[in-house]
Amino acid sequence: MLLQVPQSNFARQLVVNPLHLGKSLKERLASLEEDLVRLTDELQQEAQCIPNMSHPDVPIGEEDSSVVRKVVFDSCNS
Repeated sequence: MLLQVPQSNFARQLVVNPLHLGKSLKERLASLEEDLVRLTDELQQEAQCIPNMSHPDVPIGEEDSSVVRKVVFDSCNS
């Protein structure tokens, strides 16, 4: 007695018309890649709206305004 295994739509399409399936997959991939580019741009625009807040203890101004709190490794004096 042979068991009948139901085939998925994908398997049926592959057997019936592999060229049609390949073309539809290529079109779907192109559509998804366009969506990816669009969504990546939207995400970047939204991310730029988030402020980059520094800690309140960070001194305002140029690098000479900074305070060295701890030196872990100084390659110049080793």
